Amino acid sequence: MAVSIGVSKVDRSASTAVALLSWESIALFVICTADMLTTLWWYEHGMAKESNPWLAFCLAKGAAWFCMAKCLNYVPVIVVAAHYRSQFPDLVAFTLRFVIVAYLSIYTVFVGVQFFGR
Repeated sequence: MAVSIGVSKVDRSASTAVALLSWESIALFVICTADMLTTLWWYEHGMAKESNPWLAFCLAKGAAWFCMAKCLNYVPVIVVAAHYRSQFPDLVAFTLRFVIVAYLSIYTVFVGVQFFGR
């Protein structure tokens, strides 16, 4: 007689889907997507440039390349965080909150420099 201990694959994928809907995951997704879209709009209107050399290279190749590269920077992080949220709920929540604050702080500084000078 075999005994199964642990979370089944179905249960784990269901908990990952629920964890993707945490407020931290949604907030990080919205912030990063807003950054991507505003960067595209400002770049197309000559109001800003991309500070990240890799993303600037992708942006020079076109909007689709830029969006793909930008999404590859944050979507996998959100999925991995959702996957591990059930095992380490406090650590994942703290880390995502820290990332949100750090991202907004860095974004504010770099956008502020471009719009308001040094």
